[in-house]
Amino acid sequence: LKGRGALESMGLKLKKGDVQKEDADVSSNLLELAAKIQGAIPGFDYFSGFNDKYHQESDTSKHPKGMAADFTVKEKPYIL
Repeated sequence: LKGRGALESMGLKLKKGDVQKEDADVSSNLLELAAKIQGAIPGFDYFSGFNDKYHQESDTSKHPKGMAADFTVKEKPYIL
């Protein structure tokens, strides 16, 4: 799967800007996990990075391999 539009077509909430490089792949397993995260994490806000331009600079990151995603929550989590 490639490009921001493909991620949005799956219903994933993305921040504005660089989230997915247009010609970069993302693992289908990661996409399945992302959908679960979005639906299950309380206060989920958006995904801020998949295989984006920012992470292309790293030799150790899993992002350039399409195996990592970053996301944010609306409020700081707390433990009951």
